[in-house]
Amino acid sequence: MISITKGPHDRVLELGCGENPNPAADVLTDVRGLPHVHFTVDYEQFPWSIMDADFTCVLAQFVLEHITFQNVPAFLSECFRILKPGGKFILTVPNIEAQMRWALAHPEGWDGKPFFESASVLIFGTRNYRENAHLSFCTPAALTKLLTEAGFRD
Repeated sequence: MISITKGPHDRVLELGCGENPNPAADVLTDVRGLPHVHFTVDYEQFPWSIMDADFTCVLAQFVLEHITFQNVPAFLSECFRILKPGGKFILTVPNIEAQMRWALAHPEGWDGKPFFESASVLIFGTRNYRENAHLSFCTPAALTKLLTEAGFRD
C-alpha cells in the first residue's frame, strides 16, 4: 500500500479504489458501486463529473491498464485537470517490458497454473468482472511521453 502524507488542507482522490482503498484517500471512486465508494466514474467518458483543480493528490493504482488504449491520453488529461496546480499524481501501472521478461523466464508457469494461463492473466487481467481486463500497456518511456503530453512535469 502506498503511504501518503497529507497536510491539513490536502484532499486525496483515489481512482479505481477497488476493494482495498488507500486509507489516506478522502474521496473514493470506482467503476463499480462498491459499498465504500463515494461515487462511481466511467473513466472512459470525458469529462468526468469532478471539478477542475479540486484535489491536491490523485491516486490511481493499477487503473490505467484497464483503460482502452485509445482513451489513455484523455484519462491522463482528466487526471491533470482535476489536480490543483502543484498537486501530486501517484500512478502505478504494470510495466509490460518487465512482465514479458518474467513470462519468458518462467516457461513452466507460476502460481500453480500452466504457462498459457499464467501469462494470459499477467498480460490481460483476470477478467473476474467485466472491467478487470487489461486494455492498454505501458513501458517507462511510453508512460513518460503520455504524461508529458497530458501536462505533467517532474
